[in-house]
Amino acid sequence: MNVITIQTGDFLVNTYLIHQETSKDCIIIDPGGSFNKIVRIAEEYGLLPNAVLLTHGHFDHFGALKQVVDKYSAKVYIHADDADMLIKAEKNLSAFFGKEVVCDSADFLLRDNQELEICGIKTKVLHTPGHSPGGVTFLMDGVAFTGDTLFNMSIGRTDFLGCDMALMRKSLDRLKKEIPKDYKIFSGHGNESTFEYELENNPYL
Repeated sequence: MNVITIQTGDFLVNTYLIHQETSKDCIIIDPGGSFNKIVRIAEEYGLLPNAVLLTHGHFDHFGALKQVVDKYSAKVYIHADDADMLIKAEKNLSAFFGKEVVCDSADFLLRDNQELEICGIKTKVLHTPGHSPGGVTFLMDGVAFTGDTLFNMSIGRTDFLGCDMALMRKSLDRLKKEIPKDYKIFSGHGNESTFEYELENNPYL
């Protein structure tokens, strides 16, 4: 499995293109913005985005979603508890940043412990609320995409509308039980890491 990382949008969201070595069909995780950059890199690698997985519903993580869907007819997946954030600017926080970012509803609503196979890639969904009600972590082949739940040496903010520090603590405790130590960590912002490193050095773990 190959993972290509692109920083997108004003908030430097980590957008991921994921595909199997033998396939050009790919998954996009969190198309935060910079649509032309996403297209350029997809074309550079000869990739065809078939699906968009969203780690949560804050606007900075789906700023290019509508354009991606319009161009590629990609199917959109988000946890049910964040579904309204795609269509309501107040809930996705864009209304508080001087602009309203909304798009169509998702095609599929995710649930905890759901197992998917998309583009030949097996994915397990862990519901990890705290930063948002429907925040999720995606476990793939040796990799955890943690969104804004867990960062390299930090965690996501819990002072926005819909955040909950008590739930964040429970989600972090769950990650300690569910993510193997040798997994790579690809988060919503910042540098990649390994879970072993975060267990040993991240003050929130």
